[in-house]
Amino acid sequence: MKKILYYLGYGIAWGMTFSVVINLIGYFIVGPSFIVNLSTNYPQQVLAYALSGIVCASTSIVYTFDNLSYKKQMLIHFSVGVTGYILIAAYAGWIVINNSFMTVLVILFCILGFTIIWFCFYLYYYFEAKLVNKKINEMNTLK
Repeated sequence: MKKILYYLGYGIAWGMTFSVVINLIGYFIVGPSFIVNLSTNYPQQVLAYALSGIVCASTSIVYTFDNLSYKKQMLIHFSVGVTGYILIAAYAGWIVINNSFMTVLVILFCILGFTIIWFCFYLYYYFEAKLVNKKINEMNTLK
């Protein structure tokens, strides 16, 4: 239960962090109209960001399942995260459904963004593991 609550909180925190970053970028690129459009249904937007954070970040719990290969873990995390995000984005109005070209473009952008974010986390944990392994090796050689 603690693990589930941890991943829920982790997801909400990342969802809120990305909402601030995305809204600041949108404000600086588009202007105040970007924020005005979101403020008309602010509670729905906040819940959508929190839920998308939960879907994308908390699905990383799959990496704790030792009975799955790393490729299966990646596939599950990626497909559930992207699908969940796209469904939430469509419901929240972040994806324009009435223009098929824009819809496909935004979905491809979502997949690209998710891939970039995933890769950044991968590199972070990869180098953390190398650092831990190096410290373990150093401790073993001192004995």
